Amino acid sequence: MIREHSRHQGADTSLPKPANSPLSAARPRALTAPPQMEKPDRFGPVQVIAWEEAQKAGITYAQIIGDQRHRAFVAPRHRAMWRAARETTASLKVIGRVFGHRDHSTVMYAVRKVEAELKDRMKSPTATG
Repeated sequence: MIREHSRHQGADTSLPKPANSPLSAARPRALTAPPQMEKPDRFGPVQVIAWEEAQKAGITYAQIIGDQRHRAFVAPRHRAMWRAARETTASLKVIGRVFGHRDHSTVMYAVRKVEAELKDRMKSPTATG
């Protein structure tokens, strides 16, 4: 005899779920500005650039080097990679390693993307007012 199997077989769905339950309705988490932190003493030049860009963007150092792809983290990360490639003698491989063990081609992409944005910004007429 073949019996249909359901994951929720016998589950009581009439009980309300607590608001902080992982089973509650998914709500987008608000991005809040983290507290400003002091720059660690043992940072190298690439880490200092990452820390500075994180401070400008209002995110943490862990978020700028982390693996989250949220827009609020990616744009400052790309700017930091671009600055690190332009302002230091570090190789793309080293820069990628600092930014969460990313590949050198990811750093190349970030550099090209920021340079394209800068080029577009220079082309567009500025509003005078």
